[in-house]
Amino acid sequence: VRLLSAHRAKGLEWELVVVASVQEGQWPDVRLRSDLLHVAELGPRGRIEGLNHADLLAEERRLMYVACTRARSALVVSAVAERVEGGLQASRFLAELGQDVRAMPARSASPMSAEGLIAALREAAQAPTQVGPDGSPDPEVEVLRGAAIQRLAALAVRARESGPLGPMAAADPVRWWGAQPLTGAGVPVAEGSVPLAGSVSEGSLASDGSAAPGDGTPGPSTPRPLRLSPSAVAALRDCPLRWFLDRRVGAGNPSGGAAVVGLVVHAVAEAIARGDVAPDEREIRPFVDEIWASVPFPAHYQRVHERQRVDDMITALLAWDASTGRSVAATELTFNLPVPGAPRPVHVSGSIDRVDRAEDGSLHVVDFKTGRTAASAAATAEHPQLGIYQLAIRLGALDVTDPVHLGQAELVHLADRFTSGMPKVRIQAPLDDGWTWVNDLIVDAARLADGPDYPARPNGHCKSCAFRFMCPAQSPPASRPLTATPGPAAAEPPAETERVSAPATAESAAEERPVPASEPAEPEPAEPAPGDPAPAPGEPADGDAGSSADPATPPSGPARPARPAARKRPANPDAPVQQPLWGEDL
Repeated sequence: VRLLSAHRAKGLEWELVVVASVQEGQWPDVRLRSDLLHVAELGPRGRIEGLNHADLLAEERRLMYVACTRARSALVVSAVAERVEGGLQASRFLAELGQDVRAMPARSASPMSAEGLIAALREAAQAPTQVGPDGSPDPEVEVLRGAAIQRLAALAVRARESGPLGPMAAADPVRWWGAQPLTGAGVPVAEGSVPLAGSVSEGSLASDGSAAPGDGTPGPSTPRPLRLSPSAVAALRDCPLRWFLDRRVGAGNPSGGAAVVGLVVHAVAEAIARGDVAPDEREIRPFVDEIWASVPFPAHYQRVHERQRVDDMITALLAWDASTGRSVAATELTFNLPVPGAPRPVHVSGSIDRVDRAEDGSLHVVDFKTGRTAASAAATAEHPQLGIYQLAIRLGALDVTDPVHLGQAELVHLADRFTSGMPKVRIQAPLDDGWTWVNDLIVDAARLADGPDYPARPNGHCKSCAFRFMCPAQSPPASRPLTATPGPAAAEPPAETERVSAPATAESAAEERPVPASEPAEPEPAEPAPGDPAPAPGEPADGDAGSSADPATPPSGPARPARPAARKRPANPDAPVQQPLWGEDL
């Protein structure tokens, strides 16, 4: 079962599709979208009219059409209609489906989700003791408490088997707030590692809530497998602190338009490899149009610009595909394989964009990239994702009968192209047999994922990191103050220095510097007046008497008094001081 939005369902199909919660006011949502600068009204040739109520309704209707046409055999559309005034009502789109709407009776107040069931069981397990007239506990409450504890223990076992993202993950007591002691350096922090103290298993709690002997479930001596994705291994190698804050805490920036463009291009690449779409731009365009109609953009010019990027990358994809001379062995190949030789069980799971077979039978791993800049040859040689994909093929991710013979792995940068239109391709050498640098990389990533220390490692992605202003590795320079609003005391310059008068030109402004109060300002040489004779060789110019060999001998010719020294401007304690900010984005 896949649970996703209508936008994410574009280009996909299933035998049965359920479109739930089609409520009036939510679908269609015809509230006018706007912002402070009205960027949606910026067109290629000036201002365009923004979307009105009718346009928004038509766009919502197209999105409803996309959702309903994902079904091959059966479609179920549901909504809630409350009888109270102002309650939820079914959407007007239900009447446009051309089918009779069948009313269903309301369900009971029993939990409708796994979280609701677990919450009800925890409430029953922790219910206060009811004392009868004779002072003994109420037997009905105690029987209910024991049954709730037994069911929670059974669900906790299923939660550990399904992993931290499973539907019953909330039943594991290690996820309950305040139920476990504080962790220390000896206990891994990462989910899916050694269970924390106090974890329960099926049959480990008696009906009265006391601990019972275990039944052989994993304990501290039998650690559970740690599951990592290729992107997680790469993130742990680059900066463990960023990985922890982004993946574990969930404090990173949400995906933007670039991620949507990447999904569309990868969907086209998969359709071409599977044969669903012919490698012809005329046939691919309607396929992209169907997907693109349901992709939201804040402004029209962004939609046009990103669509042009998609078309250019598809053209580069077709040119590269025609030049390889290889056949497609697999596309979007998923794998979940254990890594042998690690000190603790580690599973690596992911999806390979494409695997090609050459004429000599060698298998070539292909990873499509939609970023604007291609990776360097040195970075590709130790690219974590390519290396893990090769290791997965070698460990049996591709079901083949012949022995696996790895060819080169490729990064195909569809957005970074040569003048001929061909994408830039970066090559990684085939992975050797036995223990390789990829195994070392996975073992090191598993050690870092366990915690509890997550060091910050400066790298080439620091400027775009969402956590750079709180990163301990990005301390500000000592010459740059952190604040831009100094108080009155900070506005006054130090007593031992003063600043010379403001220069009149940009060139002299670059030479402006503090001058100590004890050091007199040097007078500027006087310019010769019109008609004054030029100084003879070896004689000082007017106003430069200090360079004369004999100070007592006056210079020949009519003398012109030297220009007075620039007066020092007295310090003004009330004048604002412009101080630089730390960081380029502040």
